[in-house]
Amino acid sequence: MLVTGRSVRLIQILVALAVVSLLTWYLNLSHAAMVALQSAHSGFVVIDPPEEVSALAIQGDTIWAGGVEGLFRIDRHTFEVMAQTPEESSFTYTRAILVDRPGRIWLGHDQGVSCLANGQWQTLTKKDGLPDNRVNTLAEDPSGLIWAGTWSGAVQIALPDDGVEAHISKSWTREDGLLSDMVNVILPDSYGGIWFGSYNSRGGISYLAADGNWHYWTVDNGLPHEYVTSIYQDQLQEVWVGTGLLSEGGAAIFQYTDGAWSLVRTLSKDDGLAGEKVRSIFQDQAQRMWLGSEYDGVAIVDPDGVTILDQTSGLSDNEVKVMLEDQDGQLWLGTRYGVTVITEHQDTIK
Repeated sequence: MLVTGRSVRLIQILVALAVVSLLTWYLNLSHAAMVALQSAHSGFVVIDPPEEVSALAIQGDTIWAGGVEGLFRIDRHTFEVMAQTPEESSFTYTRAILVDRPGRIWLGHDQGVSCLANGQWQTLTKKDGLPDNRVNTLAEDPSGLIWAGTWSGAVQIALPDDGVEAHISKSWTREDGLLSDMVNVILPDSYGGIWFGSYNSRGGISYLAADGNWHYWTVDNGLPHEYVTSIYQDQLQEVWVGTGLLSEGGAAIFQYTDGAWSLVRTLSKDDGLAGEKVRSIFQDQAQRMWLGSEYDGVAIVDPDGVTILDQTSGLSDNEVKVMLEDQDGQLWLGTRYGVTVITEHQDTIK
């Protein structure tokens, strides 16, 4: 076979392009899978990337984290951040992640609601009946229906067991009973009711009871602030509500007695909150309540008192947006700058 000088140059060019492509792939993969671990504090691990984290969910040995940069997967043992797939990187401004009982992944982001079922992503948008593509929150009720709160109302989403096609089965706006079309958080409670929290100047709590009647709480009947950030039902079946805007706000505690909910207590910084605005609420396996703030870290409340954790303690940032606990008792906190993992929180809290 005769090899000319032109052929040699062509082969050299092709080899060079192949080497560059391989090197680029390797560097991209290494960067995507690289995790910056840092912390000068014992018992704390800081993971960055991802940077801003607004949503967390756990599925087996994987922690799903979402935020401005899309969706990330983190190994909960090694803290390694897996390489993003094209789909995951496209889900920008992910504000909610839900793992439903069958194990499907649901995302609320700025382009709609997406579901990973049978290895395929499906996304619902306004053309499918969503009131708004900007989705703030997701929740699953006892019947398996998925609830989504958007900037312009809330919807119910049904998905057959075979996961073939999700569809919107019902929607709610102010015309249907909500205080506001802006739905920032949704909680199906253990008594068959649905809590809707709105984060705006006409906000508060809209509660749809199991009998179909609506009930409302605003600043006029005891809510600390009209901007609702979080709603959480604890192991005693009490409901905690976080509220606030900037440096104002507080928490409210509701109890269910004689077939109705009543607001029984409010909490402020004087009661031990890290900051007046309560950004997130969570209860760990030891029944301690964790109340994240906007600017001042997180307050851990137990019968012995209150402990405050902030950046000086080892948090990656003082704005704590979301919290969860894994099977090994590690606490995962999504913040404005990275994920903080508290690996030895028993001693840390003490």
